[in-house]
Amino acid sequence: MVYVKLTILLTVLGNLQRGHSDTTVASASTSYVNSSNEPTVDGSTVQYQTNWTTTDSNGGTTKPVTQNVMTTEASTPNPEAHLQILGKGLRWFQENSTFKLFCSYSDASINVDPAQLRFYDGKNNQLSEDRGFRRTVLSSSSSFVNVSLTKDRIQAEDFGKYVCRYGDDSSFNIHVGILKVNITDATYNLLMENKEDYTLTCDVIPAVDTETINSEVTLWFKDGVKAEDVSPRHIVNGSTLNIRKAEWSDIGPYTCEYIVLWGSNNSSFQWMVSFNGEARIGSVSVSFNYFQDDDMELSCPVSGYPYPVVTWQRNGVVITPDNRITLSPDASGKYINAVLNIQSLQFEDKGDYSCTGSSELNTVTSSPIKIRVKDKYAAVWPFIGIVVEVLLLVGIIVVCEKRAKRKKEDTDVVDQPTARRTSERRTSEARQRIISS
Repeated sequence: MVYVKLTILLTVLGNLQRGHSDTTVASASTSYVNSSNEPTVDGSTVQYQTNWTTTDSNGGTTKPVTQNVMTTEASTPNPEAHLQILGKGLRWFQENSTFKLFCSYSDASINVDPAQLRFYDGKNNQLSEDRGFRRTVLSSSSSFVNVSLTKDRIQAEDFGKYVCRYGDDSSFNIHVGILKVNITDATYNLLMENKEDYTLTCDVIPAVDTETINSEVTLWFKDGVKAEDVSPRHIVNGSTLNIRKAEWSDIGPYTCEYIVLWGSNNSSFQWMVSFNGEARIGSVSVSFNYFQDDDMELSCPVSGYPYPVVTWQRNGVVITPDNRITLSPDASGKYINAVLNIQSLQFEDKGDYSCTGSSELNTVTSSPIKIRVKDKYAAVWPFIGIVVEVLLLVGIIVVCEKRAKRKKEDTDVVDQPTARRTSERRTSEARQRIISS
């Protein structure tokens, strides 16, 4: 019997191009629950997932912005080898993103001609380069061919039915929906701190033809927490997020999640909306005293969004890491090089230190921190001096006492004969007075 297999798979590979410099596409991948590279058609279940991951170009911080489209479908075994199809239904793409459409055909009973497997729109017009589409033969053999259809920047008018056909007999079609997204960021005004209201917008406009959208909803998150749970000041109104009397802690990346339900299937998409704030640096200590061979750690109290990148200076010269000096992010991991570590401080490490935070919005530098490095024996020298002084005083006192004692002894020896002569003279005078009388 003739066995014919025709499968079609969509993979979103492209840029989530919003016209914002802070977001770039890091990766896009399609994975199958089947162990093989292609979904099977022998009655098993196929499951595939498409991921978009964006990163912040200011420091490379990965954002939790991932688009997941998860669909599970099963084919029915056909012992008579009729056409087997996987991937029915509607597939979504974001406007200005790049997509790839894969189509493969196999038939062991004929010599498969790669040129016969082509793509058409719903009006039976071949999709060719004049409309921005590129057809590429990825692999082929006498009984198998696999081709792709790509377009770099799909537009809203590209929605509709896409047909993959081998010759005039075997064909398969799906419906492509295009999501047009209007993103409005906001920037915090430091002069109006805690006094101004801000609005973030994530307006998603779907373009689709035959499939019916049963419902759609937009959710807002900050750091994985629903925006309305962050504070009562965060008010969600569909495609808009209002932040009343915004505080500095409200700045940062917000995630807009769009969920669309069509038929019995649903798809979820996420985008990043920025609440920006100029870089600022808090107060720092005026000075620190260290001893030679101590380890030093200084932290730069920087904040802002996009997250500023920190550089350190000593006496106005930028510090370069080496075997003793390391730079690392802060505890949150958001601010690159915010922590300066120097091991085994030396006298040449003393000086005025400062940190600078730079983002695409502004650059700000901290006040200087004076670092003093003392001799590691500096605390010993005063003690030794005191001991020496005490010993000298004791020595002087001992010498003085000895001299005083010796002088006293000499005086006593000289005075004893004089006292004896005086006594004898008084006795002689007394005798003479007695005789005279």
